[in-house]
Amino acid sequence: MDIAATNTGWWFLGKIKRFAQDPKGVLVRKLHPEVREQYRLSEYTGPSGYWGELREYQLSFLKSMGMRSNDRLIDIGCGPLQGGIAFISYLEPDRYVGVDICVPALAEGYKQIVKHELVAKNPRLLCSRSFGRDVLQCGAFDYAWSSQMLYHLDPDLIPDYFRSVSGHLKPEGTLYADILGSEAHIPEDKLWRGLRHYFHTKKFLEVEAGRYDLSMENVGRIHEYGYPVPCQLRHNHMLRFRKHA
Repeated sequence: MDIAATNTGWWFLGKIKRFAQDPKGVLVRKLHPEVREQYRLSEYTGPSGYWGELREYQLSFLKSMGMRSNDRLIDIGCGPLQGGIAFISYLEPDRYVGVDICVPALAEGYKQIVKHELVAKNPRLLCSRSFGRDVLQCGAFDYAWSSQMLYHLDPDLIPDYFRSVSGHLKPEGTLYADILGSEAHIPEDKLWRGLRHYFHTKKFLEVEAGRYDLSMENVGRIHEYGYPVPCQLRHNHMLRFRKHA
């Protein structure tokens, strides 16, 4: 597959989508199948209208952090593969595993794999309520990724999350996950697809991660790495958790 051509296509669609966000662009959303599909899939990911930019942001971030094509990646909270398709395209075969609790989102992800002709890469998509711990071998991954997911976890689930991630990672493996910045001004009781928003403190996460041999550091705001600036969540903090050797 010609990734450069695909990226050009996403850029062009981005231009169309900007028009589609305007009330006068409703007709474009109805008539252009690619834009219509992006808006539909964004219901699983949010925010709407930035599908291509968010896909590019996820891949470019992990590459900037050192992920190579022969590394193994577990994408926890992968949804319908907004970032997953870019990861699968970049990584060598058998290097990508996506985990999610939402069966319909995973079904959409499989459709995307077929659409983008990536079946030969042999990606795995798994439905799991234990962040993949119940279905995956320990110590298999160089990187773990949770984009726009950690702050939807109830505090009582955080220890289980770190327990699972620590088990997934190879020695000196790394997890990247973002949390809400105070500038988001999102009430905790505001629901997104039935999920609350939790303003987990860095101290709380650092302590809980430490219980499972993960050290934490803040590497900046996600807009510094290409997350679309117009989006409300641009001030999220990106956290890095390293597995102790």
